Amino acid sequence: MEQDLIILLEKKVDGLLVRINTLEEEKRTLERELSEVRGRVQELESQKEAALGKIKSILDKIEGLSSETPSSTTDADPEGRDDSGPDIVVEEGAPGEKPLF
Repeated sequence: MEQDLIILLEKKVDGLLVRINTLEEEKRTLERELSEVRGRVQELESQKEAALGKIKSILDKIEGLSSETPSSTTDADPEGRDDSGPDIVVEEGAPGEKPLF
């Protein structure tokens, strides 16, 4: 009877040792993955900072260009042509009449 209990306890201890080893291996795997993820996060943070620097540089250039241009843009169309002359009104003719243009 006592021998049976010892054998049973040894089996339980062996099972627990296997479980501990499995958990330790799992822990090492997770720590390795966590380290890789942290490295990737640092890499992405660096890329983010570089991108923000480029964006700031572009915005500064735009700001510099906009401060160099005249403040009144009402006389120019989007393509930069002067539009201060009289407006040309095109009227449609009577039905059946050929257009002038």
